[in-house]
Amino acid sequence: MINKAKSSTPVINWLFLGVILIILMVGVGGSVRLTNSGLSIVHWNPITGVIPPMNKTEWKNEFELYKKIPEYKQEHNQFELKDFKRIFLWEYFHRLIARLVGFVFLLPFIFFWVKGYFNDKRLLYKVILIFLFASFQAWLGWFMVRSGFADRIDVSHYRLAIHLLVATFLVGFVFWTALSLKHKAYITDISFIPKLRTWTIGIIIIFLTQEFYGALTAGLNAGYYYTDYPKMGGEWFPQLAANSWHTSRIASIFEDPSMVYFIHRWLGLSLFSAIVIFYFKFKLQKITVIIKNILNLLIILITLQVTLGIMTVYTNMSIPIAVWHQVNAILIFLTLLSILFFSNKSSIIQS
Repeated sequence: MINKAKSSTPVINWLFLGVILIILMVGVGGSVRLTNSGLSIVHWNPITGVIPPMNKTEWKNEFELYKKIPEYKQEHNQFELKDFKRIFLWEYFHRLIARLVGFVFLLPFIFFWVKGYFNDKRLLYKVILIFLFASFQAWLGWFMVRSGFADRIDVSHYRLAIHLLVATFLVGFVFWTALSLKHKAYITDISFIPKLRTWTIGIIIIFLTQEFYGALTAGLNAGYYYTDYPKMGGEWFPQLAANSWHTSRIASIFEDPSMVYFIHRWLGLSLFSAIVIFYFKFKLQKITVIIKNILNLLIILITLQVTLGIMTVYTNMSIPIAVWHQVNAILIFLTLLSILFFSNKSSIIQS
């Protein structure tokens, strides 16, 4: 365990700060996608890229590089330098936060290691894994961006979805590690509430599937196709999706914007229904007070999520609402992880 002379509080605070920064990065990443800014920086310089263009010549050089990719030629050829600066700064800010996350993990890690906070080798291995995980996520972001430089005017929606899922797994792992340090009593207790854990895992699987389809929806710009709800273009099953199914079959459920958006909408309602059933199934059972409180938070967040989703439709993809929708999804995931963590039977906090 951590040296008794050393308080684990600094490490816990450090990990929770990492959670906040990753959530911020997800939010800015959503803004980058919605403002169509992700391909504005056509090179990856992890160190020197921290300094943006500082004069008119440097800005023009960056703009000339951007003019060589298909997105500019087919979609943004009317852009002037001031338009390019706007999308460049969105992507720059996104990458800057990613670098900040890297420094926040690396520099305090070295300090805590030297000062003996990681005498518990299991904790040390977890923290090293977090850093490697974050490095992989950074590379994956560039791998995603590269997909938009050759024959496409957007990044691959598959790579975008994987990038978001990996970010979700990363923030979940950091959050779980922080909880493990903060609430050691739950780690040492080997008794669980089986049905609660089973239900929670099932809902997490539904959530991750829904998040995957949310990313596909964003990557295909499918959210702009319909501005009515609950029907889509006045139809319960849109004709475009039906046509795509007849033409492409299984491929349509991953590649046709109308079909993907249809699945995303109804998966969202399925997730909402599952959480409502989950809430009432366990709320009145003999569970810990902390789990009851987390269940209350979960029902609030999922209700907010559905509301934000509908508002996103009616506002034709309002950027602030859509970003809030994405960030709120991460909060739902962390709330579900909290239930999974605290579903250990504990004599410390009983209802």
